[in-house]
Amino acid sequence: MDINLEDEQIKVGDTLLPGVFESMEITGDVKTDEETGTTKKKIVNYSYNPMTIRLNMIIIPDEQRSAEDKLGEIHQVFRSSPSQTKPETYKLVSSHAQARGVGRVMLMRLRSSDKNNSDFISVTLEFQVVEVTTISVQKVQAATGHGNIYTVKKGDTLSAIALAEKTTVEAIAAANNIANIDLIHIGQQLVIPAASVQENPPPAETTSAAVDDAPIPKVE
Repeated sequence: MDINLEDEQIKVGDTLLPGVFESMEITGDVKTDEETGTTKKKIVNYSYNPMTIRLNMIIIPDEQRSAEDKLGEIHQVFRSSPSQTKPETYKLVSSHAQARGVGRVMLMRLRSSDKNNSDFISVTLEFQVVEVTTISVQKVQAATGHGNIYTVKKGDTLSAIALAEKTTVEAIAAANNIANIDLIHIGQQLVIPAASVQENPPPAETTSAAVDDAPIPKVE
């Protein structure tokens, strides 16, 4: 499902959220590592830690509905259905997000606040990146100058991939902005950073969740 930012409004699939879109913030802390050269070590930036996207909007009441009624509608849009077996992920359609290498995102928090003597309600939709784009993967590889690219297949888990590639779940998750280590997608391209490869790595973490198998976050 797509999330479109158009005409000062946020559209989730075919549903237009009842509020005025104000701004988008994308935050990703720089992930650095030491790269050993022939004479000395240098610090290189090869990726970002899991990115957070915040969509900020204002709900304004009208003659038909109060701000609280409209907030309830937004709350309902992101509720999981009882039959849903995996978290809903969204493609954020935005040139800003594309420039940051954002692929698919998952809602982590829905925040609302108001001020005394005000009929308006401020709302923040906070998402976390669960998949980076191929462009972002290529940039990471170019920045390091080495490392492998692994394409996820059906039945893969991060622990199995880490074991096969002689690295750790944490190293792969950090290099690919993976917030939920139990959630990867078939066809997803993962950077296996050479800086994290060990000749005799410790046993990889055990996780039973396979591709696209993760608990559903609840919006309360």
